[in-house]
Amino acid sequence: MQAFDVDVQDRILALVNSIREQNAIAAPVDPDTLLVDVGLTSMDMVN
Repeated sequence: MQAFDVDVQDRILALVNSIREQNAIAAPVDPDTLLVDVGLTSMDMVN
């Protein structure tokens, strides 16, 4: 079960990093980072 959790976490981080790059956001993101703290909004996540 933990392997599944890690896979999901990695996939979400990859998605967030992709959106972050598209928006030219340089702030690093880790699993504990609040997306608003790096400049992402809910609209960024929907698009």
